[in-house]
Amino acid sequence: MKSGARHGEVRAKVDDQAKTATASNGGDAAGDPMRLALARETKMTLFTLASVVVGGALGFGYYRLVGCSSGACPITSNPYISTLYGALLGYLI
Repeated sequence: MKSGARHGEVRAKVDDQAKTATASNGGDAAGDPMRLALARETKMTLFTLASVVVGGALGFGYYRLVGCSSGACPITSNPYISTLYGALLGYLI
């Protein structure tokens, strides 16, 4: 299935929901599905960003508190790598 076709189907569904919501609430835009979808997407983006920041902070904290002073540990011997690794794990969560 092409991406454009899928987008058209989703847009048609959202338009139908908007017509139904507008008719059911007397024309008020508070139930606008596009606005609700944007709010949901914004929440997900902020959660992902917060997860990456917290993961990076925990990765750096692991480097500072546990770390590897000999340099033999590939992740914990370098603060940049441990921070990026923690941020990656935060993103995946």
